[in-house]
Amino acid sequence: MRYININGQLVKETSAKVPYNNRAFRFGYCVFETMLYRGGVIQLKEYHWNRLFAAVDQLNLMMPEIMNAAWLEAEIKRTVTKNKLDKFCRIRLQMYAGQGGLYDG
Repeated sequence: MRYININGQLVKETSAKVPYNNRAFRFGYCVFETMLYRGGVIQLKEYHWNRLFAAVDQLNLMMPEIMNAAWLEAEIKRTVTKNKLDKFCRIRLQMYAGQGGLYDG
């Protein structure tokens, strides 16, 4: 069984759900970053964080203050460890707007 991290909560992949009115899937209002995790380290992580946060700013996504690079890295490591993929894996980190219309906050 694999686990997915949704806003800091680990859920079984079979239980992960996205609301029907999620703007990422309705309007493409999201950003993602694919990272290589090798030997307990996110490869080129500073490049990933810079690109991710620049894209979040471009889309004017509102992120909770807790969701900074340190928190994201800790959550990635926790998820990778839970899935027993510590040695080598690919990570897809996705950030998206909540529910509602195209221009809702």
